[in-house]
Amino acid sequence: RPLKFLVVLFALARAMSPKLRRGLLRHLCLSGVVLSAFALLQVRASGAVGSISMLFGETPEQASLYLGFRGFGTFGTPTDLAFVLGLIFLTVMLLPSVPLRAVTACACVVGIVVSGTRTIAFALPPIYLVAHLMVKRGVATSVRRLAIVLTALSLGGAGGWLMADDAARAAASFTVSSAASGDFLNDESLSVRLNNLRLGETTLRVAPWTGVVTRDFIDAPDIGGVDSEYLLTFHRYGLIGLAALLALTAGVMVRGWLMNRRGHEWGAVVAGVGALTLAYGLTQGAWINTRLGPLVAALIAMAGRPNDSTYHSAGSQTKDTSRRTG
Repeated sequence: RPLKFLVVLFALARAMSPKLRRGLLRHLCLSGVVLSAFALLQVRASGAVGSISMLFGETPEQASLYLGFRGFGTFGTPTDLAFVLGLIFLTVMLLPSVPLRAVTACACVVGIVVSGTRTIAFALPPIYLVAHLMVKRGVATSVRRLAIVLTALSLGGAGGWLMADDAARAAASFTVSSAASGDFLNDESLSVRLNNLRLGETTLRVAPWTGVVTRDFIDAPDIGGVDSEYLLTFHRYGLIGLAALLALTAGVMVRGWLMNRRGHEWGAVVAGVGALTLAYGLTQGAWINTRLGPLVAALIAMAGRPNDSTYHSAGSQTKDTSRRTG
């Protein structure tokens, strides 16, 4: 799958133009609002309006359950929804000029909270803060952008918390209290992932470098269901496969860092996308476990080339022009 995603990256990069980039950016903003609204319909609405969400469920009973018990829309799980919304949030908040920035950011936060995806909810704020600090901008602009983020996190988080299913609120609260007390085994999500580490022990014992390839060990009763992309990759393809997967994500982050150093306005976005993809792999995964890799590839393609001065900041353009003039 990662090789297929690279094909998407190269093909879209060749076709990219300023008009296409603006259209895709508007589509991202609209998608964030629509997806979050649909998530609210699925969780809270009833009657004719609520029946829309049942179109994507195997049975009406499954469609009426908390998002975590079934796929959301055309996504495999609600965690995929949260990952997509996290990517949209980073994109609209880190670029200098985006339509309906505040509305899109608030909608994305609402959708993330409603989905009950704790990995994205906890990882997104620090990733945004680091990416925000990467960008060289004026004090007034920086303060204004942080104010929008704080407003989105506050209003969107509160709104999502009030509208979320009781199971989502209970799961998030229990995870926070378990992490604070250090009693991880009482949290189902954390305890299952700790049990998953036994799969890594099996791999180290049997075939640490190349992995076992087969899936025969994955569903063992003492291990439980395994979701982590890194653990599954290590188990099936060993240290060599895990190193290749991590190098792919690290390459995205390094590319963003280099773009940012050269004054490219998309540099922080690419670095943030790489960091969120890296965090998502701990509990799910975008490259192998799901089919969301094309969106990551599309965002990288939208950024253009690191040396493309067309998308550099105004300050960087002025500096380059004066150098050429001199």
